[in-house]
Amino acid sequence: MGTTLPTSRVGGEVIWWGNTETDVSHAVPLVFGRLVRLAASVIKRYESDLFHDAQWLRKHMSGRSFTFVWSVGDSGTTIGADEPEVTRASEILHHSVLVRVTVELDERNRTVLTVRGS
Repeated sequence: MGTTLPTSRVGGEVIWWGNTETDVSHAVPLVFGRLVRLAASVIKRYESDLFHDAQWLRKHMSGRSFTFVWSVGDSGTTIGADEPEVTRASEILHHSVLVRVTVELDERNRTVLTVRGS
């Protein structure tokens, strides 16, 4: 049986108040910081996965809205845009946290971070 992410909104926090942005790529360090905070109490080995997560975000996070799936367990992290693939990896690796993250510019071009999941 596969894990499904809840569709209820867990957060919708404005993380950048600048209103001149046209793309979410400026928020990579802010989003990565949130992932590190989520991982801090969970990850016990393969912390270097976080470095790869930062590189993945830098390469892929762009546009007015960007969504990805991320999981973390005591043995590292998994990140990607393909939810079924990340969910499968999360189950195989017994990750305890699985979230869908959306970063988007709102109508006033503020950057909003929404996290759904456990």
